[in-house]
Amino acid sequence: MNMTNKNKSRFLPAILLLAVVALLVIILIPRLINQSKVAPTLSTDAKATRIAQLVEAMNTNKNAESQAHKDAYKEYCQLTARPEDQRAKAVANIKEFLGDKSVAVDFICSTFEGTDYNNPKNEHYNAKLGGFTIDPKTNYIVSVRAEAWEGSRWGTNSDGSRWFDPQAEYDYTPRYTQAQAQKVAEKFIEDHKNILGVDLTSLKLDPEMTNIKDGGGSKINYFFGWRNSTGGSLSLTITNGGQVIVYSNELNGQAPK
Repeated sequence: MNMTNKNKSRFLPAILLLAVVALLVIILIPRLINQSKVAPTLSTDAKATRIAQLVEAMNTNKNAESQAHKDAYKEYCQLTARPEDQRAKAVANIKEFLGDKSVAVDFICSTFEGTDYNNPKNEHYNAKLGGFTIDPKTNYIVSVRAEAWEGSRWGTNSDGSRWFDPQAEYDYTPRYTQAQAQKVAEKFIEDHKNILGVDLTSLKLDPEMTNIKDGGGSKINYFFGWRNSTGGSLSLTITNGGQVIVYSNELNGQAPK
């Protein structure tokens, strides 16, 4: 009988310790869960506040060449960008358009409708001295331009002479006539349906959007355009060497910005 009481007294501290631990778990776990729910909300609120401050700073200082405006714009673009993993497909599509998987692709900034900075309307990228516009909902390329985004094309030196940004070099090997270039352009669109999201069979070539520009020295650009049943357009510029250098999808009736 005495041995039994001694055993009970020996286990009593352990039992009390377990009871205390169980009580602490019951009290603390709900608090930790609530804190984990609150933290992202606070972070999101802080982010929204900072974005509003940056927008105000850019509106106050409209000189885009000033360092203050550039710094505010850079931070704004970083804060409003989609996560990098979500932009990976857009980057891959640009590389496929250029036919170069090793090319550097730089994210520049997003555009928005109103102040919903969680849902970008378009995204701008630079690659090979050209500018690309992406639809973030699909990662399709909606426009390609010969100039990089957010870059000056020329300026004036102190001696009055002009300087120019480096310009992309295109393939102007005289391979194709206008009729041949049209077929090359159509095949390019069809072969890249996965990155352009365009079904050319539903469009009709518009003769008024077809043109030629001879830049001299065998540099010839061919212009082609197609329209859908609602009047939306798809336009493309291709060199006589067969390289697509400008592209614009306005099939929804609105030019990508």
